Amino acid sequence: MDKQSLLTWLEARKVCLETGARFQFRIQIYVTYFIGILVLMLIWWFAVFSGFVSFHTLTTEQWVSFTCWSILILCMVMMILLPNSYLNEEMMWQIKRMIKLREVYQRLVRDPEML
Repeated sequence: MDKQSLLTWLEARKVCLETGARFQFRIQIYVTYFIGILVLMLIWWFAVFSGFVSFHTLTTEQWVSFTCWSILILCMVMMILLPNSYLNEEMMWQIKRMIKLREVYQRLVRDPEML
C-alpha cells in the first residue's frame, strides 16, 4: 500500500465529510426558516378567516403588501432550497463514486496481480 495514496484518500474523505456536515446544517436552517414563515402565515390567515382578527384591522393596501411580501419571501426561500437540493444530489453521487473507488483500491491492494 502506497503511503501517499493512503494519505490522499484520507484527506479526500475528510473533505467530503466536512462538506456534507456543513451542507446538512445549512439545509436544516433553510427548511426550518421556510416552515416557520409558512406556519406563521397560515396562523395569521386562519385567525383572519375564523374571525379572531377582524379583516378591517389592516387596510386593503396593507393586506396586499402583506400578501405580496409573503409570496416573495416564500419564493426566495424556495429559490435557495432548490439549487441546494440539486447540489445535495450531486454531492451524494460523488460520495458514492468515491466509495466505489475506495473498494476498487482496496481490492487492488489486497490482490496486486489484478494490475
